[in-house]
Amino acid sequence: MASCLTRLQQQQYLFQAGLGAIPLLGSVLGAYTPYSSPLFCPFKALTGIPCPSCGLTRSFTALALGDLPSALSYHLFGPFLWLTCGLLLVQSLWSLFSQKPLVFRWVPWHWPATVQLGGAFTVLIYHLLRLRPLLISGELGQQFSQSPLGSLF
Repeated sequence: MASCLTRLQQQQYLFQAGLGAIPLLGSVLGAYTPYSSPLFCPFKALTGIPCPSCGLTRSFTALALGDLPSALSYHLFGPFLWLTCGLLLVQSLWSLFSQKPLVFRWVPWHWPATVQLGGAFTVLIYHLLRLRPLLISGELGQQFSQSPLGSLF
């Protein structure tokens, strides 16, 4: 069987498969092992403020356990991102093994710039809504003042 994929395409699909597999594998390992995540949030460590992606690891782990309500409570976009990782993994592995690109016609992988900006704006608004209770309670200012960056001011 002649290969329809160039060497560069094969490398790209292998890289994409890794991008899809690592978060999924990490969530399964985190859900079914007694070890906690070795990851930490450098933004939160520096500022004391949760970053826009805080909660995604817990959301992914909850999804690996089949707990959708908890996953949504940890991060609203966690299930969507987890599904995207799964689709990326399936698409990449299928293309590698069949040696033909698999294109999901209903999922554009290269979104127009307006859609990308809209998505970024949506994540920003969601993040601000998550920070609002911390701001109202005064915890946000207290966390920042106790952080390494806040101690400079």
